[in-house]
Amino acid sequence: MEGRAIQGAQRAAGQAGANVMNTALGQGLQATNTAIGQAPTTAASLAIPGATTSAVGDVQQQQAQNVLNANNAAQWFQNMLPLLKGQSLMQAAGAAPGGSATSTGNVTQQANPVSQTIGLIAALGGLAGGLGGRGGLLGA
Repeated sequence: MEGRAIQGAQRAAGQAGANVMNTALGQGLQATNTAIGQAPTTAASLAIPGATTSAVGDVQQQQAQNVLNANNAAQWFQNMLPLLKGQSLMQAAGAAPGGSATSTGNVTQQANPVSQTIGLIAALGGLAGGLGGRGGLLGA
């Protein structure tokens, strides 16, 4: 009987240990699954400082580029200023090399009736001479 009692006590101790380990294992798996589910959020939140730094760096780079562009434009203007002044003075003087002038208008030209009549007579005379004179189509 004593052997059965010892065996029962061992079983109970083993059962209690297994229950404790089973509960701990279940809780550990649940915690792991929760952590895995939160991993994208955690990873994104860890990347926020880098994204902020990148955005600030982009803005700083764009500002530096804007300053370089403005300095370049100012230098080009200084280099072109004598030419621009010369063009302006030449335009004012009436001779505009490289300048431009544009004018538009509609003109309807009517020929003088006397000129039209003279032209018609000259054309008919030339035609008649070409047809009937010496060496003409109808001449002998």
